[in-house]
Amino acid sequence: MRVASVSGRTLVLAAAIAASLGSFAAVFPAGAAAGDHYPASLEESIHLHGSHGYAIAIEVVDHQFVSVEAKKRVGSHGQVSVSYLDNTKSGPGNRLDVKLPGVGRIDASFVPESSRSVPARPGCRGAGSTVEHGFCVRMIALRGERDYTRVHRTKVAGKVTRSAPRVCAHPDRLTSRAVDLRARGAGRIVFLFTANHRSAPILEAARLEGPGKDGRRAEHFRAYADAKRGELSILSIATVGAPTTAGYSIEAGAEPPEEATLRPPAPFSGSATFRLLAPTRDSWTGDLAVRMPNFGLLPLTGRGLDVGLCEAGTCTKTFPPGDVFAEPSPLAHR
Repeated sequence: MRVASVSGRTLVLAAAIAASLGSFAAVFPAGAAAGDHYPASLEESIHLHGSHGYAIAIEVVDHQFVSVEAKKRVGSHGQVSVSYLDNTKSGPGNRLDVKLPGVGRIDASFVPESSRSVPARPGCRGAGSTVEHGFCVRMIALRGERDYTRVHRTKVAGKVTRSAPRVCAHPDRLTSRAVDLRARGAGRIVFLFTANHRSAPILEAARLEGPGKDGRRAEHFRAYADAKRGELSILSIATVGAPTTAGYSIEAGAEPPEEATLRPPAPFSGSATFRLLAPTRDSWTGDLAVRMPNFGLLPLTGRGLDVGLCEAGTCTKTFPPGDVFAEPSPLAHR
């Protein structure tokens, strides 16, 4: 997964923090008058259960793109997911024939049983959509790497949504006029990021302290791992969030802090400490790791990682020049 900007990533984490706290009504500003144009589309979706407690969602768009996601709750607040993205093609008679290398095959034909019209959602102009409910028949056979889940079905409920062209208003883009979370009572928010040489995220962590001695607290952690298998793209994500800061401690004083220790709950294990040794030099040590369903246990510390802390739109200068993290974030400017 590529990173577009620090602001986009901090917004995602801030939204997750806000959701776990329940303290913000919204993170995005009100919708703008401008709109995004969407062409006519055909979306097919299938939801089923795999082994070992995984929920599996299959989405196919315009018989061209397929996404398969398997996800599972871990512990009290955690979740792991694996997504597979690939191009696909239509077989005879509008039949799907998708081969996912090393994972399985979707060879299915949709048989509709009912249909209903759905108006365009609020904020959109257009003719709306037609939703068909029915069954996908033939074969869906999937088996995750390391046998983390498997499913084999010859008939499963499915849905097809045919949408007309439409124009939808979008929320204002995040700019320097971004939401000031502190002004909304968010208190102090500290982000920690680690990335590899491609500026691809490895770990993101956010810590929030509400204003006042008795202010609410929250923490959120997200780790990524990706791979390519031919044309198949694979992305694994592990997340956990909780209304506490017990797993994310920081050194008092500077903004951003010069030291932080992470000890997140499952699906993570171990701990890691960031220390600012000099203005442009840091240490990131410990045995912090995450267990991904398809990759197994992955270390989150070690050589070759760029690590830093960000707060109030300012990051430590431990990221290489030109890295997306080296630029100040517009989020949470005071």
